[in-house]
Amino acid sequence: MHINREELKKKNQETQANETLSIKVSSGFVSSNSVSSKKTAKNKLPAKYIWLIVLLAVILVATCFKIYLNNSYKPQNQGSEIDDSSLNIEITDNMLVVRNPELGLTKHKIGIIFYQDNRVEGACYLPLMKKLALKGYDCFLPVAFGNQAYLNVEGAESVIRKYDSIHTWAIAGHSGSCSVVSAYVRANPDKINGIIFLGGYSNKDLSKSNIPVLSLLGSEDTIINKNDYEKAKSLLPSTTEYKIIEGGNNSGFADTSLILGDSKASISFDDQTDLSTKFIHEFLQDQLDN
Repeated sequence: MHINREELKKKNQETQANETLSIKVSSGFVSSNSVSSKKTAKNKLPAKYIWLIVLLAVILVATCFKIYLNNSYKPQNQGSEIDDSSLNIEITDNMLVVRNPELGLTKHKIGIIFYQDNRVEGACYLPLMKKLALKGYDCFLPVAFGNQAYLNVEGAESVIRKYDSIHTWAIAGHSGSCSVVSAYVRANPDKINGIIFLGGYSNKDLSKSNIPVLSLLGSEDTIINKNDYEKAKSLLPSTTEYKIIEGGNNSGFADTSLILGDSKASISFDDQTDLSTKFIHEFLQDQLDN
């Protein structure tokens, strides 16, 4: 048998070349993967740094929220001329109470629970509460955390439980807190006898309720969305009373500086609280004191 030594030598050389190439390619992949793994490991943040970033973000958000809460509208003491010497006034961190000690002489005891507008301090409502107390009503304002009414939806509950000698209750909301008031009434229709909206409207359907409603609106109010206000009328009973305070604005329901977005009133704060007191008193006498 004849063996071609040249061909055999050539085949052996090709086989060795292929094996060498295969080893190099394989080594190349291993090397590439190894480098990639090292880069990934180098670029990946340790878990402790991730948690540190999360913690710093939480602290930043909490700080901003605290600044927002502390930046509230404060009393201007515009009602300082009111003679409240005949009233019992209690002011704590959790509650403002203005009671008339002669209330027992009236035909019925009527309590009014106020909900503050967002970022408006509770003490801003003292002038209106005092004027109503002088008319014979006990007035209460459960202070919301951070002056945010939506964080105190059940605030009325604590008042009703504590002052259980009062069996007739009206609840009043100012601007943004009107939605909170409507939510409470919707959930507790048997506990409230009258509803008062000051520069605001309901966002819950109370149209089937037989609870009397009074809506007060300043003619110069530019905070309230007039289109939404008109649409929201369908959510209230057809017997709802609507009153316009000519020259009044949204801010004037509370003793505070001009609230962002509102227009300046053309009447004094004292005049607006007098008119508010008059309308509320007439409403409560007609609807609840009978």
